[in-house]
Amino acid sequence: GQVLNREQIESHLYAELDGPLSNAVDSAICSLRRKVCPPGSAPLIHTRRGLGYVLEP
Repeated sequence: GQVLNREQIESHLYAELDGPLSNAVDSAICSLRRKVCPPGSAPLIHTRRGLGYVLEP
């Protein structure tokens, strides 16, 4: 999949808000991971350190 960095995700999720959102993207990703990935299964959303996040089966 395509790697999306924090700024790209932030601009799509919070386009109407101004100013920095310190951990809003991290919180949203964490919540999304819990919703789409049952406990004990392989994760679908991966963190690419220094790059961003990617969705991979």
